[in-house]
Amino acid sequence: DVSCLSTDVSVGEIKDLARSLMDSLERCDPVVSETLVQKIAPHVHDTWKKEMTHLTAAVRNYQFEDAKKYMARLMEKTGGWK
Repeated sequence: DVSCLSTDVSVGEIKDLARSLMDSLERCDPVVSETLVQKIAPHVHDTWKKEMTHLTAAVRNYQFEDAKKYMARLMEKTGGWK
């Protein structure tokens, strides 16, 4: 189920970006994390924009634990990013 993704992106690309983002959040790397969030955000379906907004804010505020929670929620909603 990839219902939270826009149709104009390959699921493989998003999986790779999502994995990279989780890795950068684990390393508490603000620059890479913010770059990856910016790459993922346009491809997330409008239904899940609230989660993306929270994820973006958490990364910008260096709240990496919170950001991981929001990213995990998005990953759960797709069922296929892991």
